[in-house]
Formats: sequence, structure tokens, C-alpha cells
Amino acid sequence: MDLTLPELNHNCFSTLDHSSDNSGNSVSINHSFALIDCKNPQNEQLHGAISVRSWINSANNDYLEENLGDLRKCLMQKILEFNCHSTSHIPTPAITKLYESLICLYFKTPKLWSHPLRWIIEVLIHADSLYASTFNPSISDEEIQHCLTNSAFSKQIKGNILHLLSLISEEFTTAQLTHSVKCIIKEGIHSDEILVRNILKQFINDVNHEEIRSLAIHTSAIWMSNFVLNNCHSSSADSYLDIVHIIYNSMQYSEDLYLTGINALINIFESDGVGLNSDRDKGFLLDFHVSELTKFKCTLQHLVELHSVNLQNGVQWNECKGYEALNKTVLLLSILSEKQMDYLIHRLSNSCDNTNNQYIHELFGMFLLTFSLTGHYPYDEDISDVALQIWLNIYEASISTTAYTVSNVHDEDAIKRIHTEFLQRAFIKFHYPKDLNQYYTVWNQEDRDLWLKFRQELSNCFLSVFRYLNLHDWFLQATNQLQSTICNCTNEELLANWQESEALLFILSSISEHVIYKNESQIIPLLNFAYIISNIILNYIHKLEQYITYSMNYDVLIHCQKQSLPPPPPPPSQQQQHHHQQQQHPPPPQIFILCKTVLLCIENYYSIIVTMVTLSEINLIKFILNSLLLSTYITTNENYQNDLIELCHISLCVIQIILKSKLSSSNMLVDMVTNTLEYYLYHTKLIDQTSYNLISYCIGMLLYISEKQNKQITINSLQNILYSRLETFRLLCTTTNTQDLSDLPQNVISICSQFTCKQNEINKKSHFITILLGSVIQMFDGFISVEQPIDNGIIVNHHIITILSKLLCYLKQSLTEVAFSQLPEYFIQYHKLLQVGLPIFTCSLNNPMDDIMISMVIESIHCIFYTFHYILEKYNKLDETILKPIQYFIEWLFNDQSNMNEHSSFINLASSLLSNILDKINILLINQTIIVDDKLFGKYIGYTKEERINHPLSPILMSFIGQSITEEIEISSRFISQLINFKSQETKGNQQRKSIFNLLNDDAHMSLKLFLSLAFSGISVPEWSTVESCIQLACHLLTILTYENNIDPLMILDDKLLFEINICILLILTKGVPPPEKLLIKYAELYCCLANLFPCKQFIFLSFITGNIQSISQEYQLKLTQIPHSNILIELITDCLCYTSLTERAQFVIMVTRPSLSLNKVTRSISTFIRLLSLQRHGNC
Repeated sequence: MDLTLPELNHNCFSTLDHSSDNSGNSVSINHSFALIDCKNPQNEQLHGAISVRSWINSANNDYLEENLGDLRKCLMQKILEFNCHSTSHIPTPAITKLYESLICLYFKTPKLWSHPLRWIIEVLIHADSLYASTFNPSISDEEIQHCLTNSAFSKQIKGNILHLLSLISEEFTTAQLTHSVKCIIKEGIHSDEILVRNILKQFINDVNHEEIRSLAIHTSAIWMSNFVLNNCHSSSADSYLDIVHIIYNSMQYSEDLYLTGINALINIFESDGVGLNSDRDKGFLLDFHVSELTKFKCTLQHLVELHSVNLQNGVQWNECKGYEALNKTVLLLSILSEKQMDYLIHRLSNSCDNTNNQYIHELFGMFLLTFSLTGHYPYDEDISDVALQIWLNIYEASISTTAYTVSNVHDEDAIKRIHTEFLQRAFIKFHYPKDLNQYYTVWNQEDRDLWLKFRQELSNCFLSVFRYLNLHDWFLQATNQLQSTICNCTNEELLANWQESEALLFILSSISEHVIYKNESQIIPLLNFAYIISNIILNYIHKLEQYITYSMNYDVLIHCQKQSLPPPPPPPSQQQQHHHQQQQHPPPPQIFILCKTVLLCIENYYSIIVTMVTLSEINLIKFILNSLLLSTYITTNENYQNDLIELCHISLCVIQIILKSKLSSSNMLVDMVTNTLEYYLYHTKLIDQTSYNLISYCIGMLLYISEKQNKQITINSLQNILYSRLETFRLLCTTTNTQDLSDLPQNVISICSQFTCKQNEINKKSHFITILLGSVIQMFDGFISVEQPIDNGIIVNHHIITILSKLLCYLKQSLTEVAFSQLPEYFIQYHKLLQVGLPIFTCSLNNPMDDIMISMVIESIHCIFYTFHYILEKYNKLDETILKPIQYFIEWLFNDQSNMNEHSSFINLASSLLSNILDKINILLINQTIIVDDKLFGKYIGYTKEERINHPLSPILMSFIGQSITEEIEISSRFISQLINFKSQETKGNQQRKSIFNLLNDDAHMSLKLFLSLAFSGISVPEWSTVESCIQLACHLLTILTYENNIDPLMILDDKLLFEINICILLILTKGVPPPEKLLIKYAELYCCLANLFPCKQFIFLSFITGNIQSISQEYQLKLTQIPHSNILIELITDCLCYTSLTERAQFVIMVTRPSLSLNKVTRSISTFIRLLSLQRHGNC
């Protein structure tokens, strides 16, 4: 059917009223319409259409309503003109913009449109309707219906109509419309609802034009997502459900329609009216979708099989036929499982064998198919992560109290059968690829990382299913099968089919948390299960032992496993020979993976393994140490490196577990571990920082154990390692060149060359100091970890004190003598060093071995003090990296001073440090108050010089300076707050816990006044974190003033300060953006503290400030008016409170000044007052 276009009026826009304010714009819009001409280039046409859309969007609504008729005609005329010169069913970009302009015009003038969609569709079908005298329908519904069903009807017009419906749905979603306008637009759209439904049905069933069917399916999904809502009439929803049924049926006809249908269903599933979010009869809707969707189970099965064939033929996953269809189908199933799994599980567990229940079983069969793809995620396929999410959704619904209500054992078995099937499929996905060479060389690092992450998520799911669904049968059966395999197969057979055994070992490791936890309650079935697993681990170790031995240099193994300690390491030239010997029998790559997994099992089941009768302690230890040596294997394939590093890490972690167990009493164990670690350190070319820290931790443990066993030879060997590192540390710290290693001896360079370092690392020395310092801290951690807590008789020998003292001394030299331009990165670890070192000093002073040790400790404490003192002076910065270790040091000195009466000078060190910091805080605040302008909201307050330098400083004045030094204020306030909350431990001679104020001997309370200045300097800054820390400090200080008997609060908080505090808080609460809820609670705490300290004063001051003076005596009013700057401050606050009544202010004052009132009530009162103020302010605007 061809359309005949009447004669076009190219000048139709000239009929618009140019007498209005838009006359200038009319010229512009005429120019834009002139560009929209078929004779012009396409870019000019598009530019003109965009300009028209922009003009309508910005035009005055009254003007648009006045000229609506001409505008509609002109836009439709241009659309018809373009359609006459085009045959495509997909509108050009220019036509699309014209439709958008028409929709925008409708959205801006919705009350003037009657049946808007019908009018546009009618004009598209019958162009003469454009020139009808009215905008009422000029052709009958029957004629429109006839045109739509006519097979000869223009494919182009069908495409235009569908495009229009899609655009109006999308524009309605994105347009910035008020609620009332949206309701009017919806009403107009719903007036044409029957017509739209008929169009969609007819076009989806258009067997002559598959492109129109596909576009109609897409349009239907968008339309229903936006305009078919929960509150729509049931008959209307049922009619749209017919459309969904037609969409399901159309998906059977071609691959393109199937994919289009799946995409449409994804949108529909997310919608309200006929989707899974509907509030209507969920059971009916879900049964409908399930019955329709399960018709495509065979399609999904075919897609899964097609993927397998493509994979066998070497076709890449993203190049596979059906790739997108399979992805989208699984995504659709995932959405279904996420939204309605509780109901589906309920249906599954329903024992009634009805038709709907059969569909449910078919659906769960489709869920299982998603986990049945051949190959490995993500290299061979990328949907298993979505399939895993489906399984998790099923699992969560299975254990929920509402869904997992089954009537009998048979019903419960239905759920367990599904999970058992998932377990089996997930177990297959758990296997490593058979071709490890491809895994290491063809897969990129991102794919390997995704695979390992996916594997870990799978293992977590195995644990959850094992713990909460009690699916012990599958795990027990798989474990028994593995045990039989290990016992009956040869070593070669085990290695050839290693993927299955490794996967199961990894799964058994992941469920150990539950198995071991339950064993604490002596649950016999799980205890037996744990013994079976432990026995498998020991048997597996025996099988792997020969491969490890074959893969490594035999001399190295004997050298490391003999009891006597080895001679000094060979020179570097001979070390190369050792590496060469190691590479004579390169191990198969699966050995690395198997050893790593077995070590994980040992780590997790160690408490059971050590109780096994069949345990050979020496074989277990050999395997662990040999695995560590295996990680030193030098490979040309860099992709192996991550597995080797992980093997090293887990080996060292298991060694630590053994050293903490009863096996540590074995003399042979200590020697073997020491030999192996020494060999590793001297013969490994590169050591990552984590490995180095783990080794250092082990060395610390060995030192303590050797000291208890009096193994002097072992101690000497470990000390050689430590002192060589300590000498390297000394040279790195004390040489003046901070950039490279050129001025260091060769042996130091050799040690540093073992550490991994970024290629672009600028300050290499600082980086190596960081590594060595971290490793020594780990050594101390290991030393004190063997017997916790440290205070209970830990042995501290001279060597430990010597190392710690020298370390502190070298750090002091580095920080005070080497010219670093800024605080070096390794200082971040100084706090951790003190946390492990100072408790060791406490032990030494409480149980001194001799005077030499005490002298070393005292010297080290002074060394720490001078280090801090120098850093504070040199960097002159209140930095958290500096203040946190100082805080810990001061608290340690205060805490232990009663235990060290003979070392009372330590308290002087702490007081000196604290005074230094307080001086810096004082200088920081005073320097800012002197230079700051005190103009507030355009009015000068007029603070004098004395007011700017005497503490406590004015909170109003501090509100000016706080914004320029927020970081320093926040750090300082947090530091002071933690210090004043610190209480010294009780002692036998003195049961009173002393605060920092007792120890400062500050009779004039100058420090307390300084703290108040700091606290109120940050309560009104725009940084909420600073405000929070300052209010916290203020509350602590006010609490001290309330309950500390020897401090007169009136000497600290005079009337002027209290007056300004209340002004400052009110300015914050009534000006600008209201604080978040978290900070409102903090301000409520501040009000509560003030009310508890000065209940009467608070009420009088706040009443005076808010204008409620009738309850205040004339004498007191006069006294308040004499407070400096009170008049101008009252003016400022009155401007802020002008929108509230006196009654509302009085109610607020009563609530926030009442002592002992609950924090919740005060918070609600503040929130109500702010909201009231905001509403009335906006109401008057």
C-alpha cells in the first residue's frame, strides 16, 4: 500500500505568531526547519532536526500551547516528506530526531492532546488526516485495523509506528517530568492502549516481515516495562500477557527471533505489570512464565551441545555460533532464579504431581544445563559464573525458613537431589585444565586470575552446601573413591589423572572449617570423616615424595635434612652451579599445584593429622620442607612464577603451624627447618617481600625454641643470618646517598639483589630498608608468638635485646643524619616496631638477666625519644604517621612507670614529648588566629590581639581558621582525644588509675585550655570527619570538667566561651546544608555534655541567644549583653532564626538544655528544629 502525500506547505511555520517574545526564536526555528529538506546533505538534515528538538525543549510552554497546531503539522509534514524519499523500515537519524521533537512537544503540552498516539498513527497511515479541521479521528478504528492487517501495508510505516512507540517509552523514562505531568501523559497514552496492543499483536504475528516481528517484540518489551504497572486493570494486564505469549511462540521460528525474544523477556522479567516484580497473582504469573520458558529446554540443550562441538573443532568461544543466544538464555534464567527462587523451591518440594510441578522440574533441569558446558571458565566459556549465581540462589532459598518448609522426607530429598546434581557438575568445573602448557602459555594472566577466583567461589559454595544442607553422602562417597584410587594406583597413574584428585583435595580443604569446628563437639560421623581425609593426605604425601625427590638435587635434600648444620654457603660463582643442578630434572608443572593443595589440606587438618597413629612425623616434615625447596625451581616460563610464590607462602605458613605444635619439641625438626631456611635464603635468586617476612617469622620462632632447648649451634646459625641482615640494614641506614646502592659493599648489594623491587623505584635504599625493617618486625613477632601472652614468663635473651637496640639505633641514625627531603616510607613501620619491641623491653625490665641488659633497654628508650624529638623538629608537621607511634610510646611509658620506679626519668621523656607536640598545636592555632580576618557573614566581629593568643580561643574565631588547617586539626584532635582517654593500668602499690592530666603536673590547666581551643576549632568546618573528631574531643573534655573534683569548670569555661560555643553550634545547625544523621548525634552528645556541666547556664544562655528573654532577669540580661561581641553575634544568629517562632525556639532550648535527657530525644529535637527551619525558610522564599 503506497501513500500519497498532499502538496507540502514548506512555509507552514510562517503562520506562527511572531508578535510574542519568541519572535527572534521563530526566525531560528524557521532556519532549522529549512535545513530539514530531502535535497540537503544528511548531516545538515540531522543538524536541523537536532536544533528543532533543542528549540522545543527550551521554548516557553505558553508559546508552545498557542502554536501547538502548526507545530504538530509542520513536524508530521517533515516526517511524511522524508518517508516519501525512503523505503527502509528503520527511520533515518533525522526522522528519529523529528519524532523526539514531537514527543517533547507532547510532554510539554499534554493537556491539549486527545488520543496523541492515535493521531500520529492515523497521519502516518492516512496523510490527508494532517489537514483535517480538528485533531479528532478522521478515519474509523475499522479502517486502521484493516490497514494494519493488510499484508500489502507499507513495511516502512510499520517500522515508523514501532519506532514511535519505542521512543515515547524511552523518552518517558529519561525526561525530567513532575509527578503530575507524568500522570497526565500516562492518561493520554492509556487512552490509546487498545490500539497499541492491537498494533503490537498484529506486527509480532507479521509472518511476511521478520524484521517487523523482531522490532515489534523489542518495542513490546520496552512498552510493557514503562506503561504496564502493578496498578493497571487486570483485563489490561491479561491482554498484555497475550502479547508475551505471542513473543514466546515467535521465538520458535528463527535464531534471530529467539535472540530478540530472549532480550525482550529479560526486560519483561524486570518489569512490574506482567513480569516477576508484579504485585498481582505471583503464582499465576510465575507458572505462566515457567510453562512458556521450559518449552525451550531443548533449545538450551542444543546450544550447550553446539558449544561442545565448536570447542572440539577449535572454535573460539566468542566466535561460536549461538554464543550470544546461550549467554542471554543463562542470564534470563539467572534473573528468574534471583527474583522467584523461594517460590520455585516451594513448588519443587511440593509432592503433588501436577502439570505445573512438571514444568518446575523441567526448569530446574534447565538450571542444571547452565552448569554443563564443556571446557573451562573463562577461557572456553564465560557463563559458569552466572550458573554459579543460579546455584547460590537455589541454595539460599533452600535454607530460608519460608522456602524450606517440607512436609516429609521425600520432599526434602527433591531439594537434595538438585544440589547433588549441582555438586557433581561443579566438581567437573573445578578441575584444572588437562593441558597445563596451554593454561600457562595461551591463557592470559587475567583469565588465570578469573579462573582461580571462580574456583574459590565454587569452594565456598561447597562449604555452604556441606554445612547447611548436610549433603554428607556426596562428600563421603567422593572421598572414599579418592582413598581407593590413591591406594590402588601407581604413582604414574596418579600423576596422569591428577586433576580429579587435586580438585577433591581442594574441596576437602575448603570444608575443613566446618569439619574441624564440629569435631570440637565430638560429632562421631564428622570425626571419622576427618580421619579419612587426614589419612588420604598422608597417603598422598607418600605418593608425591618420589616426584619431588626426582625433581630436585639429591645432595640438596640430604644437605637440608641432616641434623648437623651445613657449612657456610658457597660463593656466588658456585651458587650458579647449584641452580644449574636443580634444573637437571625439571618437575612437571602439576607437581607445583598438587603440593600447594596438599599443603592447604595439611594446614587445615593439622589438628587431626598430628593425632593419627599412622603419622610419620619425619615424612610429614620432609614433605613440607621439600615443597619449600621446590618453590626455588628456576623456570624460563614466567607464568609459573605465581604458583611457585604461592607454594613458598603456604609451605612457610605450615612450617609456622608445626613450630607452634608439639612437634616443635623434636630436635631433628628444629635442625631440619633451620637448614632448609638457611639454604633457601642463600640459594634463592629472588625473594618476594611476603616470603621474606614469613621466613623471618619462622626464624623468630626457631630462636625462641632453640633457646628453650639450649641448642647453641642452631642459635649461632640463626644469629649469623640475622646479623648479616642487620649489618646490611646498618649500611643502608647510615650511608648518605639515598638513591642507589653504588656506595655499598658487594655483600650488601648481593643481599639486596634478592629482594623484588619495582623498575621505576626512585629511592631504592628506602625501599630495601622498608623490606628489612618489616622482616625484623616479623622476626620479633615470631619470637613472642610461641608463648602468648608475652607477660607470662617469656625468655628474653641478650641477642634479642641487642638486635632490637641496634635496629632502633640505626633507624635513629638514618632519620637524623641522612638528608631525606621528606619522611621516608619505612617510618610507617616504626609504630609496628614499637608494638613488638616495647613489650619485650617490659619483660626485660621486669625480669632482668643482668645490668648489661637493663643498660641496653634504657639506652634504646632514650634512642626512641631522641628519634621522635628530632622528627618533630625536622619535619615540623602534625602527621598521623608520626603521632600514632608517639602516642603508643607515651602510653607505654605512663603505663609501665609504676613497674619501673627506679626509672622515673622515663616519665620526664613522655612529658617532654607531649609538651613538644602541644607547643606545635599551640603554634599552629595561634599563627592562624593572628592572620585571619574575623568577618562573618559580611559583619566584622572585632577580636583583639589578646583574644587571639589566649586559650581557650574563641570558637567563633576558630571557625574561621579551621577551614584552612582541617587535616592538622583532625589528626591532632584524634591524638589528644585518645591520650586523655588513656588510663594507666592498676598496680599492686597504687590501685588508682591515673590519667594523663595527673601525670602532666599542669596546675594552671593550660593544656586543658589548649585542648578546648583545638576541640572547638573544628566543630564548624565543612569536613565532616574533622567535625566528628573535634566534637568527640570536646565531649571528653566537658566530661572531665563535670566529674574531675580538682578542676573548677568556671576557671576554664567562662561566660564568654560558653556563650560563643552555643552561638557557634546554632550557626552550624541553621546555616547551609544540614549535617548528616551521624553528625546530628554528635552535636546532640555535645549539647548533653554542656547540659550536664552547666544545666541552668545553658538554659539561660540559649534562651537569651534565641530571643526568649522573658524567663531571664533584667540583671542577668544586662550581664549577658556585656559579654564581648555579644550584640553582633546575636544579630547574626537572629538572622538565621528569623523563620521560626519564639515558641518553636523555646521548645528546642528546653529539650537540649535538660540534664540527663536521653541522647535519642535530644537528637530528634535537633533534627525537628532543623527540618522546621528549612521548611519555613523555603516556604518564605
